[in-house]
Amino acid sequence: EDTATSTILNINECIRADGGKFILTAKNIHAEISDAITVIVHDIPGPPTGPIKFDEISADNILFSWEPPENDGGVPISSYIVEMRETNSTSWVELAATVIR
Repeated sequence: EDTATSTILNINECIRADGGKFILTAKNIHAEISDAITVIVHDIPGPPTGPIKFDEISADNILFSWEPPENDGGVPISSYIVEMRETNSTSWVELAATVIR
């Protein structure tokens, strides 16, 4: 979308490695102006790093922990989804979707 004073540039299928510092230049028949910009590409975060640590185990519950992913996708991770699967099943069941590490 272009107007007399602005434009929107969409870049499809970019990856995090495409981010960085760039020089943008706008010009017309009268003048030219340049400025440095920083582009940050957000992506899907990597998996949590293990091993999973079982901190407390009782008859009623298990407290376990893990380390955050090496790649957070460019945005701080606010929660995790915890699922479980019985060893004799192929179906995963969501236990919690708002787990904060």
